[in-house]
Amino acid sequence: MIYSIINIHNTIARAMNIRNRVLTLLILTTLTSLVATQDCWSQSVAGGGAHSLVLYPTGAVSATGLNDWGQLGDGSTTNRTTLVRVTELNGVTAVSAGQHFSLALKENGTVWAWGLGGHGQLGDGTQTTRLTPVQVSGLSGVTAISCGQEYSLALKNDGTVWAWGYNGEGELGDGSTVWRVTPVQVSGLAGVVAIAGGWRHSLALKDDGTVWAWGLNTDGQLGDGTTTTKLSPVQVAGLCGITAISVGWTHSLAVKADGTVWAWGLNVNGQLGDGTTTTRPTPVQVTGLSEIVATSAGRYHSLAKRADGTVRAWGVGGELGDGSTVTRLTPVQVLGLSGITSISSGAEHGLAMKNDESVYAWGANWFGQLGDGTTDWRLTPFQMIPTVDAGPDLTLTLGYGDQSKTITAVASGGTPPYSYMWSTNQTTASITVSPMLTTVYTVTITDASNRTATDNVTVTVIDWRCGIQNNKVKICHNGHEICVDASAVPAHLEHGDNLGSCQTPKVESNTNTSNFFLSQNFPNPFNPTTTISYSLPERAVVQLRVYDLIGREIAVLVNGEREAGVHTVLFDAHALDAGVYFYRLFAGNEVLSGAMTLVK
Repeated sequence: MIYSIINIHNTIARAMNIRNRVLTLLILTTLTSLVATQDCWSQSVAGGGAHSLVLYPTGAVSATGLNDWGQLGDGSTTNRTTLVRVTELNGVTAVSAGQHFSLALKENGTVWAWGLGGHGQLGDGTQTTRLTPVQVSGLSGVTAISCGQEYSLALKNDGTVWAWGYNGEGELGDGSTVWRVTPVQVSGLAGVVAIAGGWRHSLALKDDGTVWAWGLNTDGQLGDGTTTTKLSPVQVAGLCGITAISVGWTHSLAVKADGTVWAWGLNVNGQLGDGTTTTRPTPVQVTGLSEIVATSAGRYHSLAKRADGTVRAWGVGGELGDGSTVTRLTPVQVLGLSGITSISSGAEHGLAMKNDESVYAWGANWFGQLGDGTTDWRLTPFQMIPTVDAGPDLTLTLGYGDQSKTITAVASGGTPPYSYMWSTNQTTASITVSPMLTTVYTVTITDASNRTATDNVTVTVIDWRCGIQNNKVKICHNGHEICVDASAVPAHLEHGDNLGSCQTPKVESNTNTSNFFLSQNFPNPFNPTTTISYSLPERAVVQLRVYDLIGREIAVLVNGEREAGVHTVLFDAHALDAGVYFYRLFAGNEVLSGAMTLVK
């Protein structure tokens, strides 16, 4: 990434028609950290540098906006202007979005990350970028998460805080400036109940109501009365009885138990809300706010949610949702919002989820982060348009194994309840299908506002039947194809025979797949490694995935863009049980499948 460092004491020109400013300014993203109310603690929306995450009560996560480093988690680097499902991520209870990466907390206390990994911010022990979620190493019992600009924070159920990623200004709080690719404990903190990460500084709220800060302090954002950077936590001066915290680019916010909001740090655009543009190294009260239960801070703006479900905003104009581009030095009401349960600030946009699960967004929309199907800036909240995800494509084998597949459509982004209509004329969210040929199934959902969305699932059919009445199963035995009863198949597999043809399995489809090629794995049968080769006629986003006999995904061997030509991939199955596995190649709109036998 190329950054343009800007004198943060100067007024920053705001020209909304200059689209490349998002790429030349230091962008921050934060997520509200709360302890006051359970509905907000769920962290249902999260704004990043130029992308957004939405968490639904089902535990599924969707994303929209900039995707240059895979921060949307859909297995691609394609920007999206509507919500797409984060791949293979379920059971999630909280989400957070960073500059070019994302985090999710699962109900089992583990943390998952995806997107840019160059500073170790994914915490998987590498600096590798990931297009789909990977588990953060060595973390369990986590109760809260927060993304900084290029680093991550996690709060464990024992009250300790852990951090990983970029650490050039001490934002990891471990007493050093060493980058970390796996989590390290923040020094000297215990009894923590909430955390918040920003551009280059971090906050922690203790169970005694005090707030602690560490990292960059050029504008007093640590609130200790100095501008000295701290490599380990120091107490924010004069604060007690705090119930919620959040962090912006170089400013900080805290909510007191009496519902007032306090702010400190950089204030060139009025983001502290005290009616001035004076930078503050210690907390000052935000003017005119009461009954506040949550806050969230963007780069130059701030948000607050009242107990009555309305939202207030202040700071730089065009990002406040008040219908204007006027910078506000004190809070104004975000227009048209009520019944709000969760809020979040991106770098230049705001997000809010209502109690009916609908999501509203406003502000910058250069890359589709508002999820409204456009890249138009919105000065007032606009509801994200509905989307539907029917899940991954599936494979069905005729003659052996399950002879049907269940497809489930998950709707998001709109106003519940949703109605469903499949190409089979079924009207339930889930359908069970038993095709004899490769078939594409289409679902259309309609939300309560009569808005629609569609998705497709391809069920690829591989025919292993043989015999006069197709009542037997094809086996490759000593290089020759024979037909056996289905009950005899397990014994053949135990002896090293291959299920199906001795050649690449026959895919029953009228789909033209001649534009690319997938070879039979070699050797086959194998133990424990084998190679799979494929050829691409042109550069494409490719996925090569491995499944077991009942359709569960076992491994992802390729997930990203590849150049035209022949590619070979090694599959290591040492941790798997003996048996038959399928492999599927996805490239653009094309799909090819094969089968392989692991013997041990």
